[in-house]
Amino acid sequence: TDIYASASTDVICIAEDLPFADEQFDYVFCFATLEHTKRPWDVAEEICRVLKPGGTVMIDYPFMQPTHGYPHHYFNATPLGNRSLFEAACDIQSVEIGWHHHPIVSIQWILTVFRDGLQPEDAQEFEQLRIGDLLRRPLSVLIEENFSRRLDSEMKRVIAAGSLLTATKKLPPPGPPPARLSALEV
Repeated sequence: TDIYASASTDVICIAEDLPFADEQFDYVFCFATLEHTKRPWDVAEEICRVLKPGGTVMIDYPFMQPTHGYPHHYFNATPLGNRSLFEAACDIQSVEIGWHHHPIVSIQWILTVFRDGLQPEDAQEFEQLRIGDLLRRPLSVLIEENFSRRLDSEMKRVIAAGSLLTATKKLPPPGPPPARLSALEV
């Protein structure tokens, strides 16, 4: 299955609503997908629903990776986060760190995206840094360096350490409030 047609797609669907009957599959493989879903916990529930009792599920789920891919990128997960999605319905056999999950992959990817988000003169300055320069300098100094201040805003978003949301709760629709049941009526 996939959300779009490709050479390897047999069924186009969204993972939160798989178009299969319960307990249909001996194996379910889900590779680098859950981070692209708005509700990975619902996808995990669907995967377990379509998996036969005794069936095997294999989930490849990124953690320390930049924002990437279509359709969007929502939730990365720690190994414990990956486990937590399936432990209620499945006996977990292992949660491993594959070669493609090695921390050096994340470090190289993040540094490459950072460098590529700089103007050529700042990129050259950044490339001349030694790892020790980054580790020894206080964050208060690093954040003021040209390569930090002038990093492209889109690249900053792609590899951000986090985000700060500010929101205002929506106003209720006009009209009388909906009736509520009292505890005695329930």
